[in-house]
Amino acid sequence: MNADRRAQYAILTIDDPGLAEVTFRKVAYNLEKELVIAKEAALPYLNLYQEILFDGVAHTHDDELLAKINEQYGYLASLEKLIGR
Repeated sequence: MNADRRAQYAILTIDDPGLAEVTFRKVAYNLEKELVIAKEAALPYLNLYQEILFDGVAHTHDDELLAKINEQYGYLASLEKLIGR
């Protein structure tokens, strides 16, 4: 797969009547370095992040897989602790 892995963002220019212009930008960055930063930060769902980062495959709507990962890594318990439940 030869997908474009550059970061993407939009710049909105607003004037008095409203939206005047939308400019889309792409910025190249080092994927390997990004993965190192994510690992050092102990990013939750790291394996899924790595898969979307390098392969473009997202599992955001795969409830079964996400439930399995949540259970495996205790993410639900961590969230409940964080929000004070």
